[in-house]
Amino acid sequence: MVTRLVNLGLLRRQRLRSDRRVVLLHLTDKGRDLTSRVVERVQVHIGRLLLGVSEDEMRDFTLLTEKITANYEALKEAQ
Repeated sequence: MVTRLVNLGLLRRQRLRSDRRVVLLHLTDKGRDLTSRVVERVQVHIGRLLLGVSEDEMRDFTLLTEKITANYEALKEAQ
């Protein structure tokens, strides 16, 4: 997958001079541009999904989700 992103010009590889086994990955300008466009589209889509949902409803949903997640984690640890 990384090689494909490098070949598409979205990432570039850089070896660490102090340890040539380490390969750093950096977004290219093209990669940063694509990331910005994707984030913008996701934000627009989320906005559409949340049309008509009030702040109170979002708060309630968040609290409920946190409780369910805590219960799930507790069950996982108990097994």
